[in-house]
Amino acid sequence: REVLAGVRALVSFDERAAVEAALPAVVAEVHARDYALVTLPSGDAVLLTPDGLRPGEPPSFYDPATKQLLDIDFGAAPRASAPGVAVCTGVSPLPPADVARLERAEPLRAAVERLLGAYVRQNYPSAHLTVYALGGGDEGAEGDEQVVVACYGAKSVALASMYAGALTARWELRATAGAASARGHARACLHTFEEGNVRLDVERSWRAQLDEVDGVDALAGALVTLVRRSEGEWHEELLDGFADLGGHAIKALRRPLPMTRTKFDWERATVHGLADELAQAKI
Repeated sequence: REVLAGVRALVSFDERAAVEAALPAVVAEVHARDYALVTLPSGDAVLLTPDGLRPGEPPSFYDPATKQLLDIDFGAAPRASAPGVAVCTGVSPLPPADVARLERAEPLRAAVERLLGAYVRQNYPSAHLTVYALGGGDEGAEGDEQVVVACYGAKSVALASMYAGALTARWELRATAGAASARGHARACLHTFEEGNVRLDVERSWRAQLDEVDGVDALAGALVTLVRRSEGEWHEELLDGFADLGGHAIKALRRPLPMTRTKFDWERATVHGLADELAQAKI
């Protein structure tokens, strides 16, 4: 809300119309990048992601499970009821041609949604999962190749404790007759603020060939096995890297700000020593 208000305050009157026209697309891209969560009129929740973004004026998103277009109020209007917040105001059916194209990979999409959904609920209780299907002729899919993209994300905000965090992950499964591969990317961000700001960003990418499998359930199961192993190893590395942070590094970072109310002197040798310690933690 504050960012949108600042943009409107900075532009001249002559530029106002052009800026207002561009804001919905910009805000849509921001929501997609952050995996914003919206609630449908039915009560179901859907993530807004780059894979579900349909360019246009205004831009729109779709729900891959129900094959519906989402009417989204991006909160960019000056008098929006929830400025800066995406709200689903209604749904409409996808064009029949789009539904027919998506149906080809629907069995695999549904299997991934079911099996990966169980993993996400177990390991990220507050996360939401949205799974897309692509088929031959879609952008990013070739020939008879079937592509399924699973996106999940979660946010944790505790203003009283002065921290907020977010996790986003995207896994892509590509399958043709007799061959399958997968790649994934996950990112976690933590922001703490107490008389100052400390932000931590960590991310990891994976790529693997899957063993020869037959059937959509076997394919989906192989993907979940890969996700579980890959993210599990990543979590262990993060835990090892953070083991010393609570007892030393975080306290060393926090203490100068609340006690002295001054900014870090990054030229001091002690600060460089702390930076070296954080780098050696390999987080």
